[in-house]
Amino acid sequence: HTRFKCDWSSDVCSPILAARLPVIATRVGAIPKVVVNNETGLLVEPGNAEALCTAISELLSDRQKAICFGSQGYQKVENEFSAKTMATRYVEIYKKVLAQTNMPI
Repeated sequence: HTRFKCDWSSDVCSPILAARLPVIATRVGAIPKVVVNNETGLLVEPGNAEALCTAISELLSDRQKAICFGSQGYQKVENEFSAKTMATRYVEIYKKVLAQTNMPI
């Protein structure tokens, strides 16, 4: 029996949330920053197969919850990780760096 361990980044979850789908993921890396437990999806501890099965069953048996998680996930991605939001954040970072170097903005 081989056991695989992966430390996925949040980059795996964002496109799923953007597609309005709920996410079931493990609490590793940056995933909890994107997937909010019981809001945009379900988080389980790594290696806990029973918790994973329970989470899958929960969303399969409660379609409204799955739809709600998908909708809230989409809003989270749009509000926090859209191209416009990221561009605005980069501009703010550049402004701070330029201000620290006394270069004109």
